[in-house]
Amino acid sequence: MTPSDETQRTLILKPEVTRADVLAAANALDFDWTEDYEAVPEQGIFFNRVWVDREETTAIILIEDTSLDLNVLVTKGRRAKKTARQLAKRLDVWSEQELWRAVERASSAEALSASLRRWTMGRLYDMSRRERSALEEYLEHKSPAVRLAAVDSMGYLGHPGFIGLLDDVANADDDEQVRQAAQFVADGIRELS
Repeated sequence: MTPSDETQRTLILKPEVTRADVLAAANALDFDWTEDYEAVPEQGIFFNRVWVDREETTAIILIEDTSLDLNVLVTKGRRAKKTARQLAKRLDVWSEQELWRAVERASSAEALSASLRRWTMGRLYDMSRRERSALEEYLEHKSPAVRLAAVDSMGYLGHPGFIGLLDDVANADDDEQVRQAAQFVADGIRELS
């Protein structure tokens, strides 16, 4: 598979979806299990499972991330978009609208932090101006947990346009953990840009 053939899509699974459900969906789409990765505690990831289609042009990756308390399916390769659509029909996944509504309707800092992280994982490759503006506003939220979630979200998204904002947070936020995370994420984005 050449780089120009590669595409990637992300689906956020609802909590009731099990490994067995994902296995059944992958098998129904004629994908074969290839390998498991377990225990990467420094990333909070404790289980990854990978399936590949028979032509070896497309993969399905299940990521169980305990640090964010969510399970993610990533489709990658030539048929990533089509495979993601087919999986979404077979599994209970968060729609883009549901993810954003959860952010807008969060009633506590804890709920906002969790929903912001879920939304970010589901929006890795496409974000509207309104969504980006809201994400930037969360850097000024009164709760350090929400500000940290916004910094983490910017790290996941990895857009160079966030570097200036992250530098400002790294220099001025009143919470040490938020400052350190902002510096780490800004440096990481710089390195990749």
